[in-house]
Parts: sequence; C-alpha cells; structure tokens
Amino acid sequence: EATLLSLADAIVSEVALEDIPRVTQAMLGGQTRGRILVRPSEQ
Repeated sequence: EATLLSLADAIVSEVALEDIPRVTQAMLGGQTRGRILVRPSEQ
C-alpha cells in the first residue's frame, strides 16, 4: 500500500502543475458519459 501511495503521490505531483485541468475535465467527462450511459439501462 505504501508503495502504491508513493507512486500515486509522485504521479499527482508531476501531473498537478500542468495537467490538472485536463485530468479534471477527463474525469468529469468520464463521469458524465458514464451517467448518461447508465441512466437508460437503469430506466
């Protein structure tokens, strides 16, 4: 777990400076796509 956390922290530290907007948009895009795709199946 410690190694995974350290790797995650390293990745975040590298990504944080430049790519936060890209990452957040990608995550939000994935969530919205997932919700849009899931809603019809739930209904």
